[in-house]
Amino acid sequence: MCAGGGRISLFKARQRYPSPIRPDDTLGDIYYKSYDESRANEIHAPVWGVKQGDNFSTFAPNREWFTGAFPSGEVLHQKERGHDNLYCSHVFVTANYSSTNYQITREWRTMHRERAEWEKHMERLAAEAQLFMKAKAKLAKENADFEKEKKSEEWGLQGVKLKLQGCEDTLA
Repeated sequence: MCAGGGRISLFKARQRYPSPIRPDDTLGDIYYKSYDESRANEIHAPVWGVKQGDNFSTFAPNREWFTGAFPSGEVLHQKERGHDNLYCSHVFVTANYSSTNYQITREWRTMHRERAEWEKHMERLAAEAQLFMKAKAKLAKENADFEKEKKSEEWGLQGVKLKLQGCEDTLA
């Protein structure tokens, strides 16, 4: 087969399966459009122009983030879903997100107040634990002193008993 035959068959293949990639596509567009199942186990490496200094106060970084955040398999999965299914899913997720967001917003101050109360409670517990440890150490010292004194008394009592025994023996 000559070199030209390979190019002709490639051209015919492209005519049969036209490339989805267009000249105005971004790197992210090309990344997603060129995905095939053989790369399913490869690590997703987002292709985007988001820079470390960007923030989401302007449209461009937001769009860049959205166009690169999701792995190709998920993009393909969503693309293959029917329009009605996508719409139902979008409404369901948006409603749940919005109601959750509303509840978090409603309870924000309460959550912070509860957190502050919990932190104060933990500080009180830590202080009480320190007091307990000091009291425990003091009690251990007092117990040791008591045992020492008790032994001294026992030995002293035994000593007196021995002297008395000795005196009794002498008198007898």
